[in-house]
Amino acid sequence: MSEGRSRDLIESQATEPAEKSEVHKKVQEYIGKRYEVQLTDGRFIRGTMIATDKDANMVFNKADERWTVKADRPVRFLGQAMISKKYVKKMCLLPDPKETEI
Repeated sequence: MSEGRSRDLIESQATEPAEKSEVHKKVQEYIGKRYEVQLTDGRFIRGTMIATDKDANMVFNKADERWTVKADRPVRFLGQAMISKKYVKKMCLLPDPKETEI
């Protein structure tokens, strides 16, 4: 190449976004909502679902772990948690937390 001239090695392509399938749209409805997931070993994980993959593994944000559903028992904060579908026994949608007034 001559000095002063550069060549873009990656050409931009005009691509239109693909139409989302009905399954994809349905899965998108689950993202951003809070769930309580009961695992096969007896634990309960609560958190906001932020991602899933083609194998139905799920990632939760602001997740916590407990060994019982009772609120008076100790809770361990996890942050983000990935749960494989093979360990899910039951999954329940939690109500949206009430907004606090200032």
